[in-house]
Amino acid sequence: MFAPRVDVSISTEGEQRLARFVHLLHNGYKYKLSDFQREFASQCTQALAPIIVGKDWASVGERIMRAHGWTDKRSMMAACTPRRFGKSYVICRVAATLAIVCMGIVQAVFSTGKRASVGDLRYLQQLICEAGMKHLIVKSNQENLWLQSDRDDDNTICQINCYPGSTTIGTAAHRLFVFGFFFRSLLGTFSLDFRDYFHVANVE
Repeated sequence: MFAPRVDVSISTEGEQRLARFVHLLHNGYKYKLSDFQREFASQCTQALAPIIVGKDWASVGERIMRAHGWTDKRSMMAACTPRRFGKSYVICRVAATLAIVCMGIVQAVFSTGKRASVGDLRYLQQLICEAGMKHLIVKSNQENLWLQSDRDDDNTICQINCYPGSTTIGTAAHRLFVFGFFFRSLLGTFSLDFRDYFHVANVE
């Protein structure tokens, strides 16, 4: 089982949670990330950091930003590359890591169609198993995956939903939505590229 390394010198629970997220995201899975994938994952981490840190962000957010070299706050990012650069894999890796580290959230990943969304869900299940956290999965179907905390004093549920991009959803989210959109479109007139759009939206 993967055991994340957490810096014991870190002072707050939120900072420990972020340290665990970063370490698991980059080191807790079978495949090593490429240079592009590492940068993509880091940009996603920057967007998610206030959510991961939680209430501690108000007091330690500036310190975290300095430590990571972040100069601005952001809630979204986009990546545009040729085919098969591994953007879908990174989105799923981020979503799996977030589910493991931050229980009690709802995530939504949108893809180009039904087949792709089913593939995303399989990716998510595989990644959670690779991280040694298969026991957290309590239920799944073709569109949804539920994880439950393994702490004796905590029965919090985390939900990940994988939908085709045309799906219209309405739900009462617990704490947040994470949207990963996979747009396949002709960008300009020069080449066929894939665009991933990553957006974090707080839902109270």
